[in-house]
Amino acid sequence: MLAAAVSLHVATSARASPVAADRMSMFVLAHAGHWLAQLAYLAPLLLLVGMLAHGKWRARREARAKSRKQDAE
Repeated sequence: MLAAAVSLHVATSARASPVAADRMSMFVLAHAGHWLAQLAYLAPLLLLVGMLAHGKWRARREARAKSRKQDAE
């Protein structure tokens, strides 16, 4: 609902003057720049969490294989 209201406002503002349309495109690009900077900090964190999850999964798999091997003996 809010997104529709915002897009309606943007469309109305852009039709009002070409300068407003330029300002809105600059706002969108500036906002994207902030998101890209945040992703630069988020990428190493996601990599670390992924490595920890993979290590935990691998340890569980090895423990399961070891218990199966002991049960077979």
